Amino acid sequence: MNENKSILITIGITLFLFSFIVFLVYLVYCYAYYDEYQKSIYVDKFNTANSKYVYDNLFNDSNLTYDDFDISYNLMYDKNNLKNIYYLYYKDSGLFNKLEDFFKTYYYGISKVEINDIDFQEYGQTNLFRRKSLDYKYIKVKSMDGYNSVLGLLHNVKFNVEDFSELAIDNKILECNNNICIIDNIFGGLHTINYKSNGINYYGIVNINKDNQNVEVTNLDSLIRIEKTNIDNKEDDVITKDASLNIGTYKLNECYLDSSCPSKIKSYINLYEDGTVDYYTYLTLDIAGDTYNGTYVISGNFLILKFKSHVYRVHDYDTKQYTDIEGRVDMEMRFKIENSSTIKNDSYQFKYSV
Repeated sequence: MNENKSILITIGITLFLFSFIVFLVYLVYCYAYYDEYQKSIYVDKFNTANSKYVYDNLFNDSNLTYDDFDISYNLMYDKNNLKNIYYLYYKDSGLFNKLEDFFKTYYYGISKVEINDIDFQEYGQTNLFRRKSLDYKYIKVKSMDGYNSVLGLLHNVKFNVEDFSELAIDNKILECNNNICIIDNIFGGLHTINYKSNGINYYGIVNINKDNQNVEVTNLDSLIRIEKTNIDNKEDDVITKDASLNIGTYKLNECYLDSSCPSKIKSYINLYEDGTVDYYTYLTLDIAGDTYNGTYVISGNFLILKFKSHVYRVHDYDTKQYTDIEGRVDMEMRFKIENSSTIKNDSYQFKYSV
């Protein structure tokens, strides 16, 4: 009897000690571990995720959309995007000796952020019954050459312009009064500028990195003259809300690559009325074709293709069979609209095929 009682007491003490230890571990988890662990997850996600994840977890009390955020994000983190801009505008501008110098200034995809680089918007407190939730508020980022910027929602940014001028940020024309253009809400980071003054058009890139920033447009180091327009308006202005482009099939006309140019006969871009696009390139020597499917938009003087799926068809010389390799992608291509039937980037030129 006494032996059974001792066993019960021992079991009771063991259960109590075990429960007490579990409770202590839970206390440590709630009050000393959980919050910092969640922040480390956000850091890792930013360093590995795409713009959609960042936007979905970004503090945003404005009406700015994912598309607004993605314009800036892609300008900073998409080398293909930057490469197109360099060859379209800056290659012969004298501002940069080579493409790599341009990347060093404007590409932000090299440096990884640390937990101290992120300011969090916090909701509630972690306790025994609830967990604190987080949003990104400001993410401090750095280019290859050490230029600092901030991803996050910023307010009250002013652009000072000259008399009788016109300013567009990310191809959206601003309303200006008394030579000042004010944006109430804008996502921080890099943005493109189209500026027209005294019959001359300029292009530039501006770094928005703080609230109440005051930008002197004419003093921007990146501002370059891209075309002089006729004062009598007999020529088309460079700043356009929506360039004209034929809908249909565009055949590959020129290839500017050093090697592995696709077939001009078989390669094409199909633009459809519903906003979808097929992009196909065929490599004759490899007997292989690449098909990208996605959507397109016309933004200013650019055709922007966004792809979500990809099929690579390769030929097996031994079996004489074709194999389709399907995959999901998240990529973007940009072409400058030369005219209503010609699009071009640094790699290819396509012409409308009737």
